[in-house]
Amino acid sequence: MEKINQFSLQRFALLIKRYAMFNMKSWFIGLGALAGVLIVVSALTIIFSADVYRISGMVALGQVIIFTGGLLLASMAYNEIHTPAKSQFYLTLPATTAEKLFSHWIVTSVIFVVLANILLSAVLFLTSGVAFLAL
Repeated sequence: MEKINQFSLQRFALLIKRYAMFNMKSWFIGLGALAGVLIVVSALTIIFSADVYRISGMVALGQVIIFTGGLLLASMAYNEIHTPAKSQFYLTLPATTAEKLFSHWIVTSVIFVVLANILLSAVLFLTSGVAFLAL
C-alpha cells in the first residue's frame, strides 16, 4: 500500500464536501433558528418601538448568536472520533492528518462565518425594509 505524504487539494476538497454533507441538516436547522430569533426580536422591536428602529442592536445580537453558534459548531467538529462505529471510518480515511485538520478548520471558521454573516445581512435587510414600511 502506498503511503500518502503530500498535501492534496483534491482530497482536501473531498474532505470538506464529506464534512459538509454529513452536517448540512443540523447546520440548516441552526441557521434557521438564528434567522427565526432575529426576526422575532426585530418584529418585537418594530412593534414596541416609538417610531425608531435601531439596527445596531440587532447587529450586536446577531454577532453574539453567530459567536455562540460558531463555538458550538467548532466543539462538535470532531464528534465522529468519539463514536466507535464512526471513528474507524474517519481514522482510516485516505488523507493526511493535516488535510483532516485543515478541512474541519476551514469549514468551522471560514465557511460558517461567511454563511452566518450572509444570513445575518439578509435578515437585517428584510427586517429593516419591514420597519421602514411599518414606521
